[in-house]
Amino acid sequence: MLLGKRFTKDIGSMLPSVEEAKDAEEEEQVQLCLGGIPSRPPSRPLARLSRGGVENKIVPRSAKSRLEHDSDEHQNAAESYELEASEEKAQNNVTENNVDEAEGKEENWDTELEVEEIKEQYDPTGKAKYLSACQFYGVIPVSYFLRHLQDPELVMRHHGLGPQATKALAVTLVTNTRIVTLDLSDNWLGGEGAAAIAEMLKENCYISGETLGTAIAENTGMLELNLSWNNFRGKGAAAIARGLGANIFLKAIDLSYNGFGNDGAAALGEALKVNNVLEDINISNNRISVQGAVRFAMCLKANKTLRILKISRNPMQSEGCFAILKAIQANSESAMECLDFSDILVNKEFDDLYNTMKAALPNLSVKHGGNPDMFKKQVPKLDPMKKVIQYIKEHNLQVDELSKVPEEDKSLPMTYEEFQKNLTGAGIVLPHNDLQQLIDFLDTNKSNMIDFSVFQKGLSS
Repeated sequence: MLLGKRFTKDIGSMLPSVEEAKDAEEEEQVQLCLGGIPSRPPSRPLARLSRGGVENKIVPRSAKSRLEHDSDEHQNAAESYELEASEEKAQNNVTENNVDEAEGKEENWDTELEVEEIKEQYDPTGKAKYLSACQFYGVIPVSYFLRHLQDPELVMRHHGLGPQATKALAVTLVTNTRIVTLDLSDNWLGGEGAAAIAEMLKENCYISGETLGTAIAENTGMLELNLSWNNFRGKGAAAIARGLGANIFLKAIDLSYNGFGNDGAAALGEALKVNNVLEDINISNNRISVQGAVRFAMCLKANKTLRILKISRNPMQSEGCFAILKAIQANSESAMECLDFSDILVNKEFDDLYNTMKAALPNLSVKHGGNPDMFKKQVPKLDPMKKVIQYIKEHNLQVDELSKVPEEDKSLPMTYEEFQKNLTGAGIVLPHNDLQQLIDFLDTNKSNMIDFSVFQKGLSS
């Protein structure tokens, strides 16, 4: 096909020159021989060559132009890398958002697995509980109390707490394991505050009762107090007793299920000698033995107001119960109406004394664990002489040996030893108890001598 000269000139400006194509092909072959990868297609001219003008001339670039061109290429490469990195980061963010969204949806899924709840850290001092309790009862927290919650001794005298603030304090002390001594003297506890402290002491086994005794002594409004199940022993029990002795308002107190013991019982007895107000006291289950009951009973001889005494389930046995009953009998001004010795067995001696007292104290009721002697069969006592005769028959003995005793000796009284010697000589060997009963039977005038003729007549009758 024949092309016009003008067309050939126009299209030549659009195609690379022959020299450019040749150089490109040579560079590609060199790179292939070196195992490289061509940086541009073969048809693209080299960087140092520019496309010619209409005359198809080759114009070499200057060094400055080449540097500017290379710098542009590096800048384009950097921008391309940053663009790719930003796209990858965006893709990762999308992926993470999808994962978070999926996890958020999983939280709403139904599952049979138990999810462990976050538990609050245990606070042994109870500071947080105290602040919450103050807010509940509408009182201002006592900063002194908060500062000394870690101390083994808490002295809060003359703080004017009142009932409500005392309740908040009691709620806190229920779980406190640091304080062992508590002094709340002169705080206007009132009945409600004292009840809150008493309830707290039922649960808290760390606080001692020594300073509580002082608070009892200074009480001016409380009529009843329950301090049972508080493990009061030793000095604590003695302090409670001293406070009770000085109190002039308290009418009833429950001290059961503590550990007063014998010393605590004696201290309570001393308190009752001077207390002329208390009417009802419960000291059941306090490890009071016979000795403690006797020491306690001695003081009851001077008390004039106590009407109810509950002292059951103590190892005081019948002897301890008898001592208390005897002390009430000896007190002509006693106001006692009820004695509770539940689960303590008594004997006949106790029953006899109680039956004797019924006439003088008709309103007195006594409760005890029963008398086992009432269920025993009463064995009739045999005549001592009949026992001797029965012994002789059972052993086929002859009483002729007794007749060998000289007549002058038979008419004279003989000692116990001589009488026993004559019985042994005749083959009559009696058990010690039976022999003693026989001697008592024959010694009618209690002269420590026996008339043998009386014994001999008894055998023949």
